[in-house]
Amino acid sequence: MNYDIRWHDDNKEIILVTFGREVTYPMLYEIYEKCAELLDTVSHPVALVHDMNDLELVFKIDVPALAKLPRMRIIRHPNWHASYFANPNGRSQIILDVASRLFPHMMRKTYARPTLAAALASAEEDIATMQLD
Repeated sequence: MNYDIRWHDDNKEIILVTFGREVTYPMLYEIYEKCAELLDTVSHPVALVHDMNDLELVFKIDVPALAKLPRMRIIRHPNWHASYFANPNGRSQIILDVASRLFPHMMRKTYARPTLAAALASAEEDIATMQLD
């Protein structure tokens, strides 16, 4: 497989998605369906951290594929709290900028961070802050 999806912590508060070198639109839908399946197993908010350090291929614009993105189950999942994208060379910020213009309603609480460590720290801080409320 060209990706890995797993719980990052024992409390099941962060899902870590690690992308391989190349990801296609069909793989993207598969990845986020698997994330939704993990979200189905808990009853509390969860942050997703996307490790894009190895991703080399930027998605080609595929209008029919893009049109399906807002219908992915994870977008409406009640346990999805926030997403953090980690990539030191800035590719994740470019992807998020394009996505926020195309799908502003989907991009609630979606952030780019320069490193995986920074993305995980932001997710952990965000979850901890929620628990204090």
